[in-house]
Amino acid sequence: MTADKPMALIVIRALVAHLLAAVLAACDINVPLGNLPDRVPDALPEAVHDCGPDKAPCTGAACGGTMCLQPAHVPTGFGSYALPSLASITIESPVRFDTNTGSITGLRVANTAPGAYQLISGIGFVRRSQLGSAPLAIWTFGDLTIAAATTAGGDAAMMLASLSTLTITTTGTIDAGAKGLVPGPGGLLGGTFRTAGSGCGGGGAPAGTGTSGAGGQTEGGGGGGGFGTNAAPGGAGTGIPGAAGPAAPCSAALDAVLVGGSGGGGGDTGETTVLGPYGGGGGGALQLTAMAQLHIDGVLTVGGGGGRTAGGNWRDGAGGGSGGALFLEAPVISIAASAGLFANGGGGGSASAGSGSACVGPLAEDGKPSLVAAAGSSCATGNGGAGAAGSAAALAGVSDFAAGGGGGGLGRIVLRTLPTQAPSIASSNLSPAQTSPAFRIANTLN
Repeated sequence: MTADKPMALIVIRALVAHLLAAVLAACDINVPLGNLPDRVPDALPEAVHDCGPDKAPCTGAACGGTMCLQPAHVPTGFGSYALPSLASITIESPVRFDTNTGSITGLRVANTAPGAYQLISGIGFVRRSQLGSAPLAIWTFGDLTIAAATTAGGDAAMMLASLSTLTITTTGTIDAGAKGLVPGPGGLLGGTFRTAGSGCGGGGAPAGTGTSGAGGQTEGGGGGGGFGTNAAPGGAGTGIPGAAGPAAPCSAALDAVLVGGSGGGGGDTGETTVLGPYGGGGGGALQLTAMAQLHIDGVLTVGGGGGRTAGGNWRDGAGGGSGGALFLEAPVISIAASAGLFANGGGGGSASAGSGSACVGPLAEDGKPSLVAAAGSSCATGNGGAGAAGSAAALAGVSDFAAGGGGGGLGRIVLRTLPTQAPSIASSNLSPAQTSPAFRIANTLN
């Protein structure tokens, strides 16, 4: 049959040609047969699915092959980032994502203009503004696998988007958490001397006198930052401590923009050269988007930063920062038993030692990539409170003549998928847990 096929096509072509010639002749129209096509196309060109400038094609079976999807927090332009020339990338050694420039250690150099979308080494990047929030740094890939420890820095919330599958293997991690007083990417700053932390649930400021560490003092520890859950208040010193950062004002924080955790309330210091911040930084904001499937076998963490231990003589500690935001979206989402999703709060800073000497005890810990709470610092009897982790709430700073800062609250986890799908979640290493109001499944991907 294969050998006869070309001959059959020739015969059919000849019959069609002579029939057409006869029809044209009857109409007194003369067209030479030599102008007819001498080759029948093998097949018609495949239809091109145009999703427009704002959406990209769903490439997974769950969409039926005809759906266009618009990622959260990117109201315009994502379709123009979905280029066929994007590369499939596997990260097998530690790298750092820089949300200010778009560079990825050893894989991609910085954009010449971060505010303009550029494709470099097969990886796209653009840094976009968000209304009333930190900027959003977007990297795009044809396919992405992370099989090594990765970290992130810069002030913008971060989004890793794959036009196909995005996988975090058992050896892969992404750390977008705060580091002490430095917020994670997209997280908010802690307060300075006797000021509240930044963010929707910023830790409260203690009462006090004066305008700086050199000319005044606080009367209690700074409150921890809240975001997904309430934080804890600072300990009472000689007056009114900083209030716990609340979670309620943050309930809609991730609806329109991608934003990280809240900063802890500022405490006190007798040092004239330390301008702050004193409160722990809020955990970062990390969004993973895949147009087909998202598989998490490794660990994602956006912990809050530990509050600063007070310096000077009988000074009060600062609050810990809240955990940040993990926003995961794809038509199909699977979270394996080996995976860990952690948005834990940072520990509160303790009061100073009381002698004017440096702290000799452990400093406040940042939110950990585990279900173990970050401890507050312990330089004096006015110790800092532990940050929230898992089912454990944040703890208040210890009250004393000089008091400790409160621990930071949990962050938020959102899983966004198709209206017809349910994420597969086999892991119990989730903080906040599935039963927490700070953990949400949204069937709104379209």
